[in-house]
Amino acid sequence: MMKHIQHPLLLIGGGNMGRAIVEGAIGAGVLAGERVVVLDPDAARHAPFEAVGAGCTVSTSDALARLDALETASGFGEGATPGMILLAVKPQVLGAVAEAMREAAGSPALARPRLVLSILAGMPTDRLAEAIGGRVVRLMPNTPARIGQGMTAMCAATSEGAIPTADDLATTRMLFEAVGRVIDLPEDMLDAFTAIAGSGPAYLFHLAEGMAAGAEAVGFDRTQALDLVRATIAGAAGLLEAAAETDPADLRAMVTSKGGTTAAAVAVLEARSVREAMREAILAARDRGRELAGG
Repeated sequence: MMKHIQHPLLLIGGGNMGRAIVEGAIGAGVLAGERVVVLDPDAARHAPFEAVGAGCTVSTSDALARLDALETASGFGEGATPGMILLAVKPQVLGAVAEAMREAAGSPALARPRLVLSILAGMPTDRLAEAIGGRVVRLMPNTPARIGQGMTAMCAATSEGAIPTADDLATTRMLFEAVGRVIDLPEDMLDAFTAIAGSGPAYLFHLAEGMAAGAEAVGFDRTQALDLVRATIAGAAGLLEAAAETDPADLRAMVTSKGGTTAAAVAVLEARSVREAMREAILAARDRGRELAGG
């Protein structure tokens, strides 16, 4: 039976990923909706969170005050472990978020250090600690978290004053395991992880676009084409997972009879250097992550 997180949570940013994490954790029984506060300036994003019991606001000072009230009600007062803050905004708005939090932290209760979880792409833990403070854990989930099949990389800050406790790390893992698998990585590998698992679903969707176009080219209508492609990709992905001891190249070979239809298709893909293009795409994504980290 999955344990329940006692610490209240403030989610800053009510976009798709933040919503996926909160809804997944509440759905799995890891979080209680009434112990979640969501801060997003776009009130149109509040409804899905309110539907699962979370409190929503457009005000930073109100959000921090609500988090403080939840901590106080739970006995997480002075001298005890406070709540968590999950940053789920665009990296370029971190500065504005940090400034708003500094302006709102007008009392010791609002200024107390907390566990800060960040899913901001390309934003290293030292910069997060400098901007927000607290004990920092950096994470990179991917969009299949929306259906409980995500893949998340996790790394802890190592700079003085920002190092999370063992309880912090266990709580973080529990939260993100509610929406999929979690692996520990050193921070210098997070950009590489993002290039594969973070951006990876887009590569597969790009493949699906091409397959659907091909299906239409051979006579299927759009609805039929998409049905065929979805079922084929889902089935192949399931086989890849089930046959974990088998190399993908061997799985491909099992489908590819010499001189057959699949061999004809693979020959075109090889002629167009699709495999090398994929390799270059992953390197480009990794390098862009490094550029973002450099500011």
